[in-house]
Amino acid sequence: MKKYILTIMLFSLGFASYAQVGIGTANPQTTLDVVGNAGDTPGALNAIDGITVPVVTDDMTTTATNGTKTSQLVYSTNASSTGYYYWNGTAWKALVPENSFTSVIISRDSSSPSLTAAEISGNINTIIYPTTTASLTLPDLTGSDIGKVLYVSNVSGSNFTINFNNAAGNSASATAQGTRGVTFVWTASGWAKPSI
Repeated sequence: MKKYILTIMLFSLGFASYAQVGIGTANPQTTLDVVGNAGDTPGALNAIDGITVPVVTDDMTTTATNGTKTSQLVYSTNASSTGYYYWNGTAWKALVPENSFTSVIISRDSSSPSLTAAEISGNINTIIYPTTTASLTLPDLTGSDIGKVLYVSNVSGSNFTINFNNAAGNSASATAQGTRGVTFVWTASGWAKPSI
């Protein structure tokens, strides 16, 4: 009798170690492997393909309801916070913030050598500056603008100077060489010029 119990226990342990779940497949390749209607061969989207996460009506920017596990995912239909949100362990965060990849192109000439913060409204901004003699001055932004990218494109054949406050809060300048560009990223206290 003890041999039978031992055999059953060992046999059961073999099943417990196989913790992969397959939906639409008998051969899961990951912890959870969901295979669509086309099987393992990618194909055209079928109306029943995809996964559905829980739909909530809460405003995810103000809800008092905490998540239960880091990476928990929901979809909010609230007009103030429509979209996917995940629980990061302390707060609900938008999976892809609204307007997170806006791009703005601004053309300037030497008669307008300064930009305003309002003009740098996108997350990725390109300034086209065809000049041979003037310099360009970048405005300071605010804390909510951290991470904004500004690319100054020199479309002339001559160098010009770009004046800005750097990440240390000090006045600085960079040279935009002829037919090249210079990239800046806004930090909490000024513009950083990444080295490429």
